[in-house]
Amino acid sequence: MPDRGRAPLLSLRPAQAADEDFLFELYRDSQANDFALLPLSAAQRDFLVRMQFQAREAGYHTTFPEAADRIILGGGKRLGRLLVAYSEREIRIVDLAVLSTERGAGAGSFAIGEVLSEAAVSHKSVRLSVLKSNSRAANLYRRFGFRDTSENQVYVEMEWAN
Repeated sequence: MPDRGRAPLLSLRPAQAADEDFLFELYRDSQANDFALLPLSAAQRDFLVRMQFQAREAGYHTTFPEAADRIILGGGKRLGRLLVAYSEREIRIVDLAVLSTERGAGAGSFAIGEVLSEAAVSHKSVRLSVLKSNSRAANLYRRFGFRDTSENQVYVEMEWAN
């Protein structure tokens, strides 16, 4: 568990090719509960997780080819990812993930704060989608002033207006 008494120095840096294994482990970590329920061998589960990760990454690069992919660092250690797409009118948080062992220690809040600071300076709104089942993340966004704008069976769309 992270040391909740002293937050490590948090920062962002651009993701690099050398981060691919970390990004895969971060994805595996974030999907662990869902994939654990599948009646598969460990090898089959690993193969499926790898395929899902590669499909998601390809989708991100196709849909948001100019997105800024950043690694969230705490005391020099990789804690998570922030993938952000910019357009003329808005900033979209495409993906924000923090290792399960590091959640609750401020890395996600730090990343959101960085995006909101950029949005305030550029006078843009910030949009994102969050899984309806991820109430912890949705509540974090609401604490930062995001409001629900729409929803479907899977996602809640949220917006922060400058």
